Amino acid sequence: MSEKKEGEKIRFVNYENFLLKKLTYNEKQQLLVIDWEEKTGTKDGHQDKPKDVPHPDLLAALDALKPHLSRTLGLQQGWDFARENVKENGDALKQAMAGAKSADNSVKVIGIVMMGEGETEGVKINGFMQCLNGQMKVNCPVIRFGSDAMAIEKTVEGLIEKVKIEAYGFLHQNKRKQYSIEEQEEIDRKKLKKRGISKNQMSILDGEQQDAAKEIEATAEADLN
Repeated sequence: MSEKKEGEKIRFVNYENFLLKKLTYNEKQQLLVIDWEEKTGTKDGHQDKPKDVPHPDLLAALDALKPHLSRTLGLQQGWDFARENVKENGDALKQAMAGAKSADNSVKVIGIVMMGEGETEGVKINGFMQCLNGQMKVNCPVIRFGSDAMAIEKTVEGLIEKVKIEAYGFLHQNKRKQYSIEEQEEIDRKKLKKRGISKNQMSILDGEQQDAAKEIEATAEADLN
């Protein structure tokens, strides 16, 4: 497994040759770490940690795994029973459905680890579960795509394929979060402030000075990240 050095370019491969092994997202740092391998050729392993913020589609793909992490942890068992036994009672059914949704929302998916290959291929979903005294790390048993023991395997396999597509887009198609004009201006302002340059000062600098200021800004961005 080769970890990229600062400034080193990500090795490009076609999607057919992209094999996702592990993905972890740190929301606080807005840092995505992706371990992947090349299916053919050198079959090298890579670990990439681009500084850019992931596109919302990738985060949504991870979020879609929440109900399945919740179910594998047994958080839905009581609510499944409740829904089944209050079908004729509209108010009680609504309460049971709300409870099931609350159980799903008590977990947060932060990553996946691909396991096995061929008939034993599957995934382990990693995350946090909200408890009374804070959060605790959790992960589900391996969900084997070739099995139907949990009755969710095929659904999860489809959701994992979406994560793979978004991870590939992030690395190789520059699919990153796009900022609004206001958000970008605020980011630029923070970069300049870190180096003691105001926006007004930037606007009155001549061309040569602006080039120098932009170099400072690029350095500041590296420092912030």
